[in-house]
Amino acid sequence: MAELARPECIPAGLPASLVYDFNPINNPEFAQDPWGMLARVQNEAPSLFFSTDSQTGQGHWYVQSEAAIRELLQRHADFTTEMGITPGGAPWPRKIIPLEVDPPLHRDYRKILSPLFSPRAIDQRNQQIRALVHDLIGRVEADGACEFLSSFAKPLPSTVLVDLMGLPEDRRAEFVAWVEELFHAPDRDQQRAAGVRCMDYLNTVIDMRYAAPGDDAISAICQATVDGEPLPREVVEDTVMFIFQAGLDTVTAGLAHCFAYLAQHPEHQDELIADPSRIENAVEEILRAFSWIGVTRRARHDTQLLGTPIRAGDWVTTVPFGAGRDPELHDQPHVIDFHRADVPHFAFGGGVHRCAGSHLARKELYLAVEIWLQRIGRFALKPGTSVEYLASSMFQPKQLDLVWGPKLERGS
Repeated sequence: MAELARPECIPAGLPASLVYDFNPINNPEFAQDPWGMLARVQNEAPSLFFSTDSQTGQGHWYVQSEAAIRELLQRHADFTTEMGITPGGAPWPRKIIPLEVDPPLHRDYRKILSPLFSPRAIDQRNQQIRALVHDLIGRVEADGACEFLSSFAKPLPSTVLVDLMGLPEDRRAEFVAWVEELFHAPDRDQQRAAGVRCMDYLNTVIDMRYAAPGDDAISAICQATVDGEPLPREVVEDTVMFIFQAGLDTVTAGLAHCFAYLAQHPEHQDELIADPSRIENAVEEILRAFSWIGVTRRARHDTQLLGTPIRAGDWVTTVPFGAGRDPELHDQPHVIDFHRADVPHFAFGGGVHRCAGSHLARKELYLAVEIWLQRIGRFALKPGTSVEYLASSMFQPKQLDLVWGPKLERGS
């Protein structure tokens, strides 16, 4: 094994077999080939392992099997989000609610969001999302090429979100830039400044919704109650901030990963063009095999995971790629099979904190793939380009240059 970054961080008595240095943040190898690096980690490291290389300088636990991840995410009494979910200091230092609140209070706050993101509520947006997908494709269809993130993967979820929140559509690109800076700026001070910028703006909107409620998510949160009492202003702010930042980044990454995979596998495009009924299952299969979000918990007290002692305050992060490709759960886990009958995965987290917006994310992903293949047909990476990734806790391609039609046929 390579030399450890901080061997002094290893917990006393921990077997050497459970120590494996892994830190994707600012890692050039991860930025070039995250899936290759994650596959190597899955092969070389155990289901639970300790890395001495971490943002905190104190070491960090990782879990990567389906059983270990499921156990971690279900034991909220032992592994909490209330102590924070971002090792090394969060870019937004206040709680994001309901994500950083554990049961039983989590249940009360989650109920506020449930009607906004229920399958029934999202189905009512089906025509709106479908029309938006058609519109975005129509803007680039005749060009035979586009940079997918700026042309499609960013405007689709951000347009849906600003409408859901009742925010002005003409500032959508500005909001996206703020959240990108919040998550991906290279400097913590820049990230925190972006967080302040977001919250300052959202506070003006919250003031307006208190004065004159409308038919939007921010108004619903402002008017919500728990046990008959209005939410404290701080809880309203932190809940609105959660929706704002989660809705402007996560689906963009999911779209980019799905289309990056399909662009490099024309045989799978042909399969879906021939049988569009496979699209929903195909998206779930891609999410299984290429889950990109690791979620973090912190040990509330001294405890154990998979029989290994975990100290109070230790950070534990999931590697969902390993769970999605766990041979104990999936036959031929590294084969992408759109006919796979059962496709469980952790792309949207798990346990009580599972992503509240997963129904909306799925709707956007399904319709994007369906309508894109229907109108564009076969597409590919632009010749001479490759996919490079932002190496962060929620990683995604930096850009994705696609070609189709005559440009695809000419290879230019």
